[in-house]
Parts: sequence; C-alpha cells; structure tokens
Amino acid sequence: MGIITENGVHLTVKSTKKFKTIKMYVDLIAPVAVDEISLRVLLAQLLETSSEKYPTQIDLAEQLSWMYGASFGASVFRYGTQQGIRFTFNLVSGKYLGLNQAEQQQLMADVFDFLKEVIFKPLIDDSGFDGSTFDRQKANIIDYLNSMLDDKQQLAGQSLRKLYYENDEAYALGVLGDADHMAPISRTDLFAYYKKALDRDQVFITVLGDVAEEEIAPFVTKLPFKKRSVIAIDPFHHREITENREETLAQPVSQSKLNLAFSFPIYRHGDQYFEALVFNELLGASPISLLFLNVREKESLAYYASSQYSPFTGTLTVESGIEAKNMGHVRELILQQIDAIKTGDFSDELFDKVISKMLTDREVAYDNQRALMNSLVVKSVIGEGISDEEWVERIKQVTKENVMAVAAKAQLQAQFFLKGTEDAD
Repeated sequence: MGIITENGVHLTVKSTKKFKTIKMYVDLIAPVAVDEISLRVLLAQLLETSSEKYPTQIDLAEQLSWMYGASFGASVFRYGTQQGIRFTFNLVSGKYLGLNQAEQQQLMADVFDFLKEVIFKPLIDDSGFDGSTFDRQKANIIDYLNSMLDDKQQLAGQSLRKLYYENDEAYALGVLGDADHMAPISRTDLFAYYKKALDRDQVFITVLGDVAEEEIAPFVTKLPFKKRSVIAIDPFHHREITENREETLAQPVSQSKLNLAFSFPIYRHGDQYFEALVFNELLGASPISLLFLNVREKESLAYYASSQYSPFTGTLTVESGIEAKNMGHVRELILQQIDAIKTGDFSDELFDKVISKMLTDREVAYDNQRALMNSLVVKSVIGEGISDEEWVERIKQVTKENVMAVAAKAQLQAQFFLKGTEDAD
C-alpha cells in the first residue's frame, strides 16, 4: 500500500468521495526511549503553536482561516514499541468549495507550504527555540501533567501502568511522560533533539479524502526531509511474566477505583488475534459484556466496569469505579467473569450478540474519517495487508470454543486500588 519516496518517506493516499474534508497526518516515528518521551511531548506542543513565519497562535489561526477554515494540530501517540509525533491537517475539499482545478491545486500547494513552515522552520534564536514561547509552553505542559493526577481515573490508570511496568520505566511513564522528566529540559536541548528527530525518525504521511495520489505525491517529494534508510518496524512489546504486584493508595475521594492488569500475550494479527478481540468485547468492552451485565447491572457493585485490550503490548486491563467496602467482592466477580469465559459459562445468544455488535461497530467505523485514518496508519507502519472484508470474515469465523481457549491466556500481573476514604457511607 502506498509509495516510498526517494528520501525514504512513506506516503499512503486513500481516495474516497465519502467525506467532504481531506485529512492528513504527517507522523515522525521512533522507538520508545525513556529519555525522549518528554522531549517529544514538548516538541509537539511548540511546533503546534509557533513557527518563524507564524510566531503566535493568532498568526497560525489567521493563516488557517485563509485556507477556508482549515485546522492544524500536533500530538504524540504510541504503538507498542514505537512513539510518534503527529501533525494533523484538515481542510474542506476544494471540489466541495466549488473551486476550479487550478484553484484546487493552489489550495493544496498552500497546505504543503504551511506544513513546510511549521515543521521545518520553527521559531528560534541563537540559543534554540524562542525563549518566551518555550517557557510558556513548557509551563503549560507541566501544569497539565500535574493536573492529570487530580483526575482519579487517570491517577488509577497511571498507577496501574507503573505497577505493571515496574521494571521498564519507558513504558511505566506512558506516552505523555511526567513533570519530573519535563522539568530539566532546556530550549537548547530541545532544539538539538528536534534536529535529530527530523533527520532520524521514520516518516509516514497519510491522506484520506477526495484526492488522488498523483495530486499529493509531487508536494510530498518537495518536503525537505533528508534522505533516510527505510527500516522495518516491529511495534510489539513483550513483557516477562512476574509475580502479581498489588498496591493500595488511600485518598479522600468519594469513589474508589479498582484496576487490574493481565498479561495477555496475543498480538495484532498474530495467532488468535481475532479470538482475542471477541474475548475482550465479551468480557468488558461493550454494554452487553459480562462485566457490564454482571458486575455493574446485576450486582450493582460498580459505577463502571470495563476492559481494554492492547494488541501491541499483549496486555488486558480492567477498570472499575466502586465503593471501598466492596473491593474484595468486586475483584472476585471480575476474575469470575474471566473464569466463566474459560469454561464456556455464557450463553450462545450472548455470544452471537457480541459478534453482531462487533460487525455493526465495524460498519459504523467505515463512516468515521478518524477511525479510517488510524487504520491506514497502522497498516502502513506495520506492513499489514488485511482487508476490511477479511477482518469481517475472520470475526465471523470465531467460535465459542476459540474464545474459551484465549481466555486461559490472561494472567493477572498487577492490581491497583485507589481506596476512597469518603465513600464509607
């Protein structure tokens, strides 16, 4: 799928008339490294908010308004062992704006001129990134990272991750890092890293909308990325099995949180991947799941209870909001739902409903531009060739016995309990 330019940039263009907007991602991807996480977060923030030509956010907004109300942003993301900086650009298709061919071409030229400015011409001085802009954005990020701890669901999630990855700091930190790693970064350090990342990272450009590859490719080849080797990416992170780790933190909050992490060594499109997707949906990823039906609805023991499966790290997590006095019972019920799947103690009717819901959700995703973009990126990054039709067929082929078998692979590794001291009543 797609092409690779002479300087090693991956380009994927999916042409469709389904959307009135054209969405573009420019992704810089590199292996996860503990000393780079915070650098990448701060770099994305700076490049999103200023450049040499557009030194303020007002200047950026004015330029975007001239491009018929286009939008631009920068963020960070992670696929298993890989961390990315993503530049996102959205614009209304010139065809829907009633532009003629020459005007459409000029609009696309303006888009890539804008991207060239914000990615390759940052706001700098002799010491690195502009001092006042750097200080302001760094302070904003540190404030945000500290404020995340006020969100108790976020706190519980972070704490579980640190417990699960106790021996692997890069993964314990998560994609946003933390304030302690952000604080020592200087503008000189960040500018040096910016140049390193721009020259070294694998570059993936993905475009989705009413536009053809031949319309985009000439602009992509003119972006001044230095020539780089194309490296096959292995995004799958493997963690050794350890003894179960447990931690309890008491805080004066009204709702307690019980989060569990399981080793679940099944990876994207490896053996049993589709069975793992169905298992997760049945366990806790939908409103018809066992966790929802039995823990939340039937027993009324949780404000919420759900599961998430990461096919890049082979991890299964369960999150729940509960009353502190019910912790032991809720933990037992969560484990019972996994045991029920292992032994096939769930009805054929529920199983069929889960499969049906997954297929319906997939159809809905076909009409979601962001979901389609993420699918395109993943396929490009890991070299996956599975079609949407094949995905549907593979889900349909999953049997009850298949799901029972994969359930046996879930092994509890970490438990974090945020014990609320105000919910005793």
